[in-house]
Amino acid sequence: MRALLLLANSACTFAALRHLPLPVTTSLAMLVPLISTLLAALVLKDHVPRSKWAMVRIGFIGMLLVVRPGGSQFIWTVVYPIGSAITFACFQVVSSHLSRLDDAITTNFLTDFVATIVLSVLVWIDQTETLPAIASVRFGSWLLFGQVPDMWMAIGICVIAASGIGTVLMHGRRPTKVETIVQLIE
Repeated sequence: MRALLLLANSACTFAALRHLPLPVTTSLAMLVPLISTLLAALVLKDHVPRSKWAMVRIGFIGMLLVVRPGGSQFIWTVVYPIGSAITFACFQVVSSHLSRLDDAITTNFLTDFVATIVLSVLVWIDQTETLPAIASVRFGSWLLFGQVPDMWMAIGICVIAASGIGTVLMHGRRPTKVETIVQLIE
């Protein structure tokens, strides 16, 4: 199941990068925290604090600033990065659930092994289209592709980054007492 979700995520991401500018694709990928938070709350019955919901909303607003529904960037091909976000959020929720049931090393190895084999074959078959014709995230897109996002896109990218940083600072995993003791001993 995890391997299928990972493969679907990769397929959607490659398709998105072929048809949409890089800032639009990466911004729509920022739907992952919103979707995975919703799924964790609804499916896994995890408690989600209000502050995390606030950071998710801020990231969503940033994504809207970049994509601007109704604007020229909002075309039918946005289904690809949205599909990528949905499959990756599902992958995260399934992984979280499996981490409670099975050995993480075995689960990750099997998933990565299957995905690597299948993606290697697909990339080999489609060699001429391996590197998508992508355009435009601020410095990188200017440096690599000669295109600079407009002001709203740049503001949206900064809002998304701030939301991610805020989430990590407020809700990042803190070391347990045992991990702290081990770090002190080393």
